[in-house]
Amino acid sequence: MKVSSPPPPGSVICAMVVDKRHVAAAVKSLEMAMKHRTSAAPPEHPIQVEGNQDAQYFSGGETLCQGVTVPYERPKVGSTYTTILFVHRYRQHPLLIVITLQSPDGQILGRGSFEVLVSCIPGSDQMRDEEQALEGGHFVERHQKQLIEKVSGMDIILPRLLRFVLNDDDYRRIRTEQTDAGMMAKLLELMPGWGKAQKDELYRELIATNGPLIRALKEEEEESRLQVYEAHASPFINYELREYLVEGHQEELIRCAVGVDVVVEFLESHAVITFHQMQDIRGTSQQQMQKLYELMPNWTVSQKLQMHDILSKTNRRLITQLQGGHFVDRHREELIERVTEVPLNQLRGSALDEEQYETLLKCATEKMQMQALFEMVQKWNRPQKDQLYRALAETNPDVVKVLEAGTLTDQQGVSPSKWREEALVLAALQLDVLSFSPSF
Repeated sequence: MKVSSPPPPGSVICAMVVDKRHVAAAVKSLEMAMKHRTSAAPPEHPIQVEGNQDAQYFSGGETLCQGVTVPYERPKVGSTYTTILFVHRYRQHPLLIVITLQSPDGQILGRGSFEVLVSCIPGSDQMRDEEQALEGGHFVERHQKQLIEKVSGMDIILPRLLRFVLNDDDYRRIRTEQTDAGMMAKLLELMPGWGKAQKDELYRELIATNGPLIRALKEEEEESRLQVYEAHASPFINYELREYLVEGHQEELIRCAVGVDVVVEFLESHAVITFHQMQDIRGTSQQQMQKLYELMPNWTVSQKLQMHDILSKTNRRLITQLQGGHFVDRHREELIERVTEVPLNQLRGSALDEEQYETLLKCATEKMQMQALFEMVQKWNRPQKDQLYRALAETNPDVVKVLEAGTLTDQQGVSPSKWREEALVLAALQLDVLSFSPSF
């Protein structure tokens, strides 16, 4: 909390835990609760202060609001802030932490709040243990085998590690090897004696010299983590999976989300975006979603979860579909049957190398091309699948629109003209603005 001028002597900082189901009642009970503060924290009090003997605790309205106050202290000479350590005790329902600066007579001089996100997923400890086992330490430790086999340019990497990571003797010993693989193997033999800073330095040099390899390894890890999360899926909220659905399905959410005006207003009202940012988000739903994703790199995990939750209310069917995986994975069979123009030229040189491109050209029919293409897709990462999705939307828009709407069931024998007719109907129903203003 930042103040523009010192508050009156005797002012206090109050941290209050509020049950989000009873916010109005909690606010009403606050004034009375503040009159009955005690210096000793009750055993089950949900928020406590460490290292401050002047803390006073209160509860009000059958624990609808519980909190603690500490005297306001000016920062010490040479410092720009004072640190207060609040410790929150676990509760299994939605909570809001409200921080206020109050004058001696109870006047509110400043206020801020944030939501507490507590995972209550059964088996979360097991899931965390499995994830730690999956990670196996630092990135360069987890991928030693792949780094030895695939890293190139060791002649460039080693001099950059001299002094900070390697001493002269280690450097000369490694340079006696004749191949990149041999030098990398010798280098990684030294890693048990390194700290995190040395491992980070190697990681940075690998990104600079072997960027595509490092990105591919991180994509593989992302897929493995998602499998861990899905293995422990439950009716309870899975925060990691909600965040993945927002970040991992950017292409489809931009193309298919509707009612984005409501989404934008919700995000502004919950301080995910500013009022000025909201004013800049205009146009169709696709354009608005594109602008939201341009802002997303600066968001916290909590803000991304809010994005997921409002989309779950305004685009419930779409979010449910996304839980089934990437668009091209969910609709593999339908795409093989229905695509009439295989977008080989759009994929050539990026998702497809020249050898793969020539192999697909030799297939006798479009269906055979799609079957062979999907054999390759099984090994693709998300950006490559995104590229195929965009290319199919460009070359086979009618097919993609029907699949995006989730209406395809058993359409064997349906003519292309019938597909175009259904796609036009769906487009007409794809309203940009919802006709209601939901209450959250």
